[in-house]
Amino acid sequence: MRHPPLPDTQLVRSFGRSARRFADWMREKNWSEQTITHYGNSLGPLLRFLVETAPDWAGISQVSRESLESYAQGLHSAENERGGFYAVTSIRARLTCVKALFRFLHRAGEIRVDPAALLELPKSPKRLPRSVLTEAEMRRLLGSPDLSTALGLRDRAILELLYSSGLRNAELRAVGLDDFDFSRGLVVVRQGKGRKDRVVPMGEAAARYVEKYVNQGRHRIAPRATDRRAFLTFRGNPLAGEDLGKLVRIHAKRAGIKKNVTPHALRHTCATAMLRGRADIRHIQALLGHASLNSTEIYTHVEIGDLKRVHQRTHPREQDPGELPKTDAGDDA
Repeated sequence: MRHPPLPDTQLVRSFGRSARRFADWMREKNWSEQTITHYGNSLGPLLRFLVETAPDWAGISQVSRESLESYAQGLHSAENERGGFYAVTSIRARLTCVKALFRFLHRAGEIRVDPAALLELPKSPKRLPRSVLTEAEMRRLLGSPDLSTALGLRDRAILELLYSSGLRNAELRAVGLDDFDFSRGLVVVRQGKGRKDRVVPMGEAAARYVEKYVNQGRHRIAPRATDRRAFLTFRGNPLAGEDLGKLVRIHAKRAGIKKNVTPHALRHTCATAMLRGRADIRHIQALLGHASLNSTEIYTHVEIGDLKRVHQRTHPREQDPGELPKTDAGDDA
């Protein structure tokens, strides 16, 4: 939904300057551009609300706790871009950005009192993520790629790695050939969410399929590729985010799975399977690279050797890895 341009008022100029300073601070703290853009987009509705309700305010310093509470209440009845209402998670995300902006301004000395300090966030619903696959569905999905082709080997390696290690879409696409330690069954995840590196288990089955793809399939897909990233398109280019999503959807359809299967759904499936296998929640947190299970600023550090042992004990593919077919990759399909 397109909004009319905002008027050129003192409030709009003041808010814009503060938002730009906040963005500059986030860059100094090494936040990703995607996150900075998300915060900027989330602050826009607040500015439009302030322009409508208090057009004569001289600047952002006049924003009060009452005005923010009124804005928060309005989000529960406001229409979203699709004509429906905002989900609690969307409202919580918007208000989190608002609180972060005013916390920054207060700490920077630009406002005397933080009007958002006591602003309450709606509680997120406690439910499992959608599209978590069962073990039977995962077996069908993993068995979908044609291992007689190089692209089939690539796809099987990708699916195994997503399910085994719980990598995000961007994290898997960024994995390089030098990031695998096949002897120890580990993979380095570089510049994950929050621009933090971590080392996670690959699992025996995933390690075997990835190693087979690297040794027998990758050079057939792109014999002249100079890019060191592990997973490439048939043209030798790095996979884009939509490429990976399409790959997963194609194999889910071939496997007869009716759910909306995405790379992130496999990440949820990995975590759910390990939780059901009685893995300690702290180990799952370390595997997924979460700052904390409750999205707080507390980090839990788990030694990688301990995490590897727990992964071997609890992940379904570690319990029944199956045999790797002996067929070599042929010409591309």
